[in-house]
Amino acid sequence: MELDLHQLLRIVRHRWWILILIPLITGGMAYYNVSRQTPMYRATATMVVNSGAITGTGGTTSFNESVNLVNTYVRLIDTKPVRDRVEAMFPEGQEPASVTATSTQGALLIYVSSVSSDPQLAADTANAYVTAFQEYIADRNAQRIDNSRAAIDAQIEYLQSQVTDIDNQLANASEADRAGLQQQRQTLVNQISQLQNDAAKSEMQAASASSFVEVLDPAPVPDYPFAPSVQRTTMLGAFVGILLAVGVIALLEYLDNTVKNHTNIQHLTQAPLLSSIPMNPGIEQGPRQIYALADTKSASAEAVRLLRTNLTFAGVDHPIRSLAVTSSLASEGKSTLSANLAVAAASSGLAVALIDADLRKPTQHRVFGVDNSQGVTTYLSNPTTMWESVSRRVALPGLTIITSGPIPPNPSEMVVSPRFRQLVKSLEREFDLVIIDTPPVLQASDGLIVGSATDGILLVTRHGKTRVEALRNASGLIHQSGTRLIGVVVNGVDKSGGDYYGSGYFGTYYGHDA
Repeated sequence: MELDLHQLLRIVRHRWWILILIPLITGGMAYYNVSRQTPMYRATATMVVNSGAITGTGGTTSFNESVNLVNTYVRLIDTKPVRDRVEAMFPEGQEPASVTATSTQGALLIYVSSVSSDPQLAADTANAYVTAFQEYIADRNAQRIDNSRAAIDAQIEYLQSQVTDIDNQLANASEADRAGLQQQRQTLVNQISQLQNDAAKSEMQAASASSFVEVLDPAPVPDYPFAPSVQRTTMLGAFVGILLAVGVIALLEYLDNTVKNHTNIQHLTQAPLLSSIPMNPGIEQGPRQIYALADTKSASAEAVRLLRTNLTFAGVDHPIRSLAVTSSLASEGKSTLSANLAVAAASSGLAVALIDADLRKPTQHRVFGVDNSQGVTTYLSNPTTMWESVSRRVALPGLTIITSGPIPPNPSEMVVSPRFRQLVKSLEREFDLVIIDTPPVLQASDGLIVGSATDGILLVTRHGKTRVEALRNASGLIHQSGTRLIGVVVNGVDKSGGDYYGSGYFGTYYGHDA
């Protein structure tokens, strides 16, 4: 279904409370949950890795080798040897906080972060891990260099013993052998000298072993917690609520297959929309139902007068002298509309007869406050009775009412009789307009029977209550019966309907005469 801006605004105006209520609930729940959480603080220390530590010579290394070294150090920080050193730095009974180590791609930097509900403990833990890891790496490098120096010293001692042997041989050697021994001795001396130089370099590396990992930025004590973020979480909860509210509204609109003021009535019923009548908030059963007389300046009364005018236009080609008013189902306001339309027509100077042909649940006698001991059923069941004897005059000039009379056991048989058609024809000769209130067409056949004796049917539907399918079926039945469907009225726009017909026509529809 395509929605324009006007329809979207209508939906928002109709269901605004959902857009407010659900975000308030989800935002409030998010705020409640996050406000009960313990604030957590994060402290981060930064280290830089000396790339010369890779080879132990201080020489130039490749970028890949440097990155591999940093990745290795990141994994070594939270290992048992380092943790043991950290725990030894804290007083007995105090546990360090949790820690994580990360690195930045393309840089020889290592970030050591500690998280705790105590900001001081978080900073102390991060700095302790940095110090412990620096000592651990220095000790490892020093141990490696010590092992290398021990191996060099062993080689020097072995070569020195060979030099001593050659010196002993030179004392007794002949002139022919002396030159060869001297050359061997010199080679051994050169090797010893080279090993001594390597030993000196090892001494220098041992002295600088602690510089392989340097502290670039110690962890400060954090001033604010990083979690939970009350404002961000509350806003996120409210945003989720907005999305949920939009989904709920969309689902309700999808499931709400009822007639609205914007529904394409012409497409559904093949008949024009003659008027949209808003519900009068002061309406009550009885005389207050005639808002066209009790509240002439109301929007409802003006809409009924518009309906009266549109009926005049609709009868230009086919004059409307008699009109049956019906609906799809019960509680759609067709009886109230019949009474108000009769009053509006009579107020314009027309001679109007209003017939209550709803012989199952009559209403008009209560609306106008007249006696219902005699009426349509009295006239139909007594061939000698004249319609004048069962009609009622009301205070409004030009309006005559014929109530239903006693409720019969066979209402359909009553209205299908030729005498009922004679009644309609007689009234058409005496009055400018005859309005007949009939039962809903989907719940009783009476409406179609009465409609066939008139110039056409006016179909009443209720905004937000009548199902689109019910309206389509009702108009379809009218067209199939061969009766003219003059038009449709959307009743109770933006208002919920009353419960006049109760649970419907079937089963418990028949009421008690009043």
